[in-house]
Amino acid sequence: MNEKFVTETNITRKKCYDFVNYVNFYRQWWLYAIIFVLVIILEYMQTHSWQSIILYLLAIAAICYLSNQLSSFILWRRYGKSLKISFFDNNFFAQTAKGREKIPYGTIKSITERPHYFYIFFQRGRGAFIIGKNDFKKGICENFLSFIKEKTEKK
Repeated sequence: MNEKFVTETNITRKKCYDFVNYVNFYRQWWLYAIIFVLVIILEYMQTHSWQSIILYLLAIAAICYLSNQLSSFILWRRYGKSLKISFFDNNFFAQTAKGREKIPYGTIKSITERPHYFYIFFQRGRGAFIIGKNDFKKGICENFLSFIKEKTEKK
């Protein structure tokens, strides 16, 4: 078997935090918008006080911040210090300090390209991978997205 791409990503708290922020903000922004509007409407109807609305919104912001910190810490602990992924024609292998796993391309739900990372999302319950664009040891980063999209197309 010939590897098409090999990535070795050093997992840092910052990378995990960036990922959690992406998931929480860019993919779930509508949830935050609904909560924001409901809090304003319900609190104003009850108290007619803008000060209490501001306090509620500050509390929501603090909870979101702490949630992001905790989620990124859990993600960082789950990965360990590094993630090596070797991509082949029919499947790929992910290796962490906890072991090596063979993963079929069919389990990939979506891939997102960000300025410095690729995020590979799997079907429910399997999590996601963070791949730094500077972490390619074999293969060209610019060709990676088209390779993955070709492998994950529904036939």
